Amino acid sequence: MDANSKEKVLQEVLFNHLWLLDPSWERATDAHLEERIGTSFPEFPLPQDEKDSRLDIRYKRASGAHVIVELKRYSVSTDSFTLARQIAKYKNIMQKVLMDRGEERPYIEIVCIVGNPLTDWSFENGRQESREILRAKSARVMTYDELLDSARNSYSEYMRGREGLDRIRQVIESLEG
Repeated sequence: MDANSKEKVLQEVLFNHLWLLDPSWERATDAHLEERIGTSFPEFPLPQDEKDSRLDIRYKRASGAHVIVELKRYSVSTDSFTLARQIAKYKNIMQKVLMDRGEERPYIEIVCIVGNPLTDWSFENGRQESREILRAKSARVMTYDELLDSARNSYSEYMRGREGLDRIRQVIESLEG
């Protein structure tokens, strides 16, 4: 698969299986894929550039937290500061809209999925400094490869746990015999 095609495929997979980002997110509600802010919230007066802002994936967790997933094309190189400016815009817009709808102090979390490590990660302590910059925006970054590794590991753990359940089921069935 072409590296840049991974973004579209990953977007669909993540939308349908949000638990890949975090197992506790399996019961997400109010999920939206590829939405323009102005389309989702037409009643809210926003400047045109904010109305045209597009969110790759947006949903609400069972806990009430709002999550925005920002997917970057696999080939795109960016840095923490550029990413922080972009996600701050999304977060600010969402806060305005949610507060206008009556939510006091809505909690918004942002997960950015990138193909390449952020360019500032190559500096000494770069990844740690990046984490701190983005944490201030309630955001974190994962690479496509980290996400795939995490999903593989989660699935392996699930299968190992399932093997134990299958053995227990066999013992119970033999006792019922």
